[in-house]
Amino acid sequence: MYGVIDIGSTRSKFFIYTREGEQVYSERVTIPVREDGTHDGEVIYRVVKHFVAKARERGVKLIGLSTYRASVLAWRRDGTPVTPVLTWLYRPRLRYGLLSKLPSLGVVFSPISPLLKIIELYKMTQNCRDCLIWTLESYLIYRLTGKFVSDATNATMTGIIHPKNFKLIPLVETISGIEIELPEIVENIWEYGDVDGVSLRVVIADQQAAAVGEGAVRAGVAKATFGTGLFVDVPTGEYKRVGGLIPLVILKYKRTVYRGVEGYLPAAGLVFEKMREWGIFEDFNKLDEYVDFANVDLFVLPALAGLQVPPFYWARGAIIGLTPYTDRREIISAHVVALASFVKYVLDRSGENVHEVKINGGLSRFDKLVQCLSEIVGVKVTRNRDFEGTARGVAVLLSVYEGSGKIGDVYGVEEEFQPLNRYNCARLYSRWSKKMRRLRSLKKLFQEG
Repeated sequence: MYGVIDIGSTRSKFFIYTREGEQVYSERVTIPVREDGTHDGEVIYRVVKHFVAKARERGVKLIGLSTYRASVLAWRRDGTPVTPVLTWLYRPRLRYGLLSKLPSLGVVFSPISPLLKIIELYKMTQNCRDCLIWTLESYLIYRLTGKFVSDATNATMTGIIHPKNFKLIPLVETISGIEIELPEIVENIWEYGDVDGVSLRVVIADQQAAAVGEGAVRAGVAKATFGTGLFVDVPTGEYKRVGGLIPLVILKYKRTVYRGVEGYLPAAGLVFEKMREWGIFEDFNKLDEYVDFANVDLFVLPALAGLQVPPFYWARGAIIGLTPYTDRREIISAHVVALASFVKYVLDRSGENVHEVKINGGLSRFDKLVQCLSEIVGVKVTRNRDFEGTARGVAVLLSVYEGSGKIGDVYGVEEEFQPLNRYNCARLYSRWSKKMRRLRSLKKLFQEG
């Protein structure tokens, strides 16, 4: 059996899978993100230790770990956290205005880049001589095994390690002025160490794990995760910088690097959570019942935490076109159209010939969203009945380590949605994308206090 620990932005999960890929145990612990976008590293570590104990109690010998990405903290060499975890939802105070506009360094020095968080931590801990600064997964590995290492998928999301050659980007170090000890960059399947009699053999970033879990590791098949955020990963086969998307290391194993590009919305499922808090709908499980695409005239920008692509970090959530006749069905339906449209937007910018989109995450359970997505992207959309794509990906990699599986295996039962034009969503996408092209003209409106 394989144990999988999945550290998420709002909740952390533990699963046990059989060698055949059947999920036989699950447990969830809620760890809310603070209002400033931070987490308590000590609390996360204790949750991980609890999950390790559960694995041992149930006879699990092999475990893997996935964590949310682009999140960093500082800790002492005895393992004590010095700062909170600055998650991917945290907005650093630093700004590199001109550098963020350069084609080669724009993503690295953008307001959403982990590099700015690392610089902020460096300035906060300059008087701490025994402090280490790096990513969440590196901190957890250090606490569990004493090794200061970072897996290839997380390390290359920092803005410090180049995703093409896995080396330090000298220009970034020169401009930022930081001097920190760097961890050893290791492969995703690796001898990370033993923890209380359980062997840790897989560590990988959550979205890359989800891509592995869906078999979206080679060109032609893309992955979209509809979770707290919306993450669209498009395998490219080779290192590629295109369309403002993030160059991605999906997996590194036996010196083979699986590559792709990514575009994401920081808020997707989060938008629906907020709508429920605001009383727009009551029961999340009945979301499909609220969706009706027949009369959607609203334009929705689900950018509660800005946009990564296009790089409009100043943007915020907006609903345009409200009338006295707008009801909650139209508001909810317009949000569904916006999320599905964003997937198409990223696929087009990637320049890749995608013939299938595989989806996962909590929102993927809703049939109308999935069918609308298929109509908008114009290709088959595949959904696994086990929505936990990240956990399945880690389980697949554990089977690869053990020699019983291979890269590209998919656990679980899949169902397909074809672009049958049932809801006329392609027309709705056309209208949404036209308005997106005019979004820049609203910059001053968003920026005015």
